[in-house]
Formats: sequence, structure tokens, C-alpha cells
Amino acid sequence: MPRVEYVEKTIAQVEKFARVAFYRNGVDVKGNKEDMPQYRYSVAAPSNWTVAEWKRNRFMSTYPGYDVRVYMKNGAEAVGNMKLATVRGEN
Repeated sequence: MPRVEYVEKTIAQVEKFARVAFYRNGVDVKGNKEDMPQYRYSVAAPSNWTVAEWKRNRFMSTYPGYDVRVYMKNGAEAVGNMKLATVRGEN
């Protein structure tokens, strides 16, 4: 099983996010945890989903006990009600 760093890069690539970061108990995991499940999706979530929907429908079921922060191309953290199209820069 891969390290968090690899999974973060995979999620960002599949979902077309600039970057994601795993958190546990409010602390950045910083890519050094091993034995993480692979990201099981190979196609990006619908652009009309919000960040909160993506977290609920895709992230939380695969990585229980973790939180994730999604970042936009300008480096800002995407908020929960933001559409994935906006995060991806499709607008």
C-alpha cells in the first residue's frame, strides 16, 4: 500500500485539483504515513459537485478517520460549498 504523499498526488491528478493534503486530528499528515489504501477512482467527480459532496461521497468512505483539504491553483483552500468546476479552474 502506498504512502500518503502518493495518494495525495493521485487524488489531485484524478480530480484535477492543484493539491490535496491529508489531516488527522487537525494535524497535516505530511505524506509520511504508509499503508494507505489506493484512491479507487479513475475518473474525476462531476464538476457540479461541491467540495463537501466530494469529501462525503468519495474521500470519507475510503479514508475514515482522516480529513482532507483541497487547494485551488492560486494556493487558496477550497471551501465546502465551492463547486468542483471552480476549484479546477473550469469557470
